[in-house]
Amino acid sequence: MRLIVIGALVVVALAIALLFEVTRHTDPASAPSEPGVQATTTTPPASPVTSAAPAVEAHARAMPTTHVAPSLAPAVPAPSVDAKPKHVDTPTDILRWSLMRAVRTSEPAVIDCLDKAKAAGTTVDGTARFAFFVTTKNAKAVISRASVDSSPFPDAVNTCIQDTLASGELDQELPEGQNEFRVLRELVVDKGTITQYKLKSFLAP
Repeated sequence: MRLIVIGALVVVALAIALLFEVTRHTDPASAPSEPGVQATTTTPPASPVTSAAPAVEAHARAMPTTHVAPSLAPAVPAPSVDAKPKHVDTPTDILRWSLMRAVRTSEPAVIDCLDKAKAAGTTVDGTARFAFFVTTKNAKAVISRASVDSSPFPDAVNTCIQDTLASGELDQELPEGQNEFRVLRELVVDKGTITQYKLKSFLAP
């Protein structure tokens, strides 16, 4: 009887030991690590999205920035400006230019008159006006006569200057309906030297 009890206790003890051993091998946390063997931790692979983000950011920094050209506003046409009508010289204008050329052409002869006065010891100084008359002869404008209008010069000088434009033809005809003009030329002399010589006026008498 005692042997049976002892045998039963041994069986129970073996069963408990076997159960404990099975439980120890089943639980991974309680399993002891073998000496000399290092536990290996498996790292899950990196997410492809997370690893690609730095590459995408670096590529974006490398790419040059593209600037969009601003759109130009449509050109606004300049307002039209009416062209000024071209000036056309009247017959009176044409006569004026012709008389101015005649006065200018006579200047060398007037200088000769002043030089003769200097040589004779005559002082010529001041402002004088000389008249000449332009009329039509044989369908041409000509100088018919001349006179002294006003002058501080000696008579000999006045006569010399007067005769520089006492005759000759003009390069233009008189305006239609006009037969004669009285023309004045003005001469300014400073100590025997001409400072001004010009056409003063022209009027129908």
